[in-house]
Amino acid sequence: MTPRLGEPGTRRDWALVAGGWLVLVLALSVWLATDRQPPEWDHANHLERAVLCAQDLGTGGWRAIIERSSFYPPVVPCAAGLIYRALPSDVAAGQIVILLFLGLGMAATYLLARELDGSTAGVAAAWIFGSA
Repeated sequence: MTPRLGEPGTRRDWALVAGGWLVLVLALSVWLATDRQPPEWDHANHLERAVLCAQDLGTGGWRAIIERSSFYPPVVPCAAGLIYRALPSDVAAGQIVILLFLGLGMAATYLLARELDGSTAGVAAAWIFGSA
């Protein structure tokens, strides 16, 4: 039987998933602190979209946000844009959004795998997803 929220094994499972996420955050932080190369063209393109979305959000340019989003939906770049408006560093805003979405993906993967095959499979699936 799969443990439900509030049941005895659930807290331990969520602690294991969160612990795996924290290990990944620490590893990425160390790597980003030592790797000082500018981002490659595709990553730079995404950072540029986040900065432009932050400017559009500041001016209320909703039409520009939609028009610029022909290939990628504006959710992630504009989430980075919102963080960029509060913390004006494109690199920090980009990494914060990536790590938050990684955490959401790990949580969703845990929930799905737990439903399909139990809590141990859920934790393992979340760790595999995070490290992929």
